[in-house]
Amino acid sequence: MRQWGYQQKNIDWRTFELGAANELLDTIDYSITLLFAPPTVVDALP
Repeated sequence: MRQWGYQQKNIDWRTFELGAANELLDTIDYSITLLFAPPTVVDALP
């Protein structure tokens, strides 16, 4: 799957396939999370 992902010309398909390959190989570190909203912003939401 990774090889097919590298061959894709469309960046969206390439990203999707490489992410899927990493997920299948269990090489994604889920302990690192992205911080989309700081706690103060979340607390201010109704």
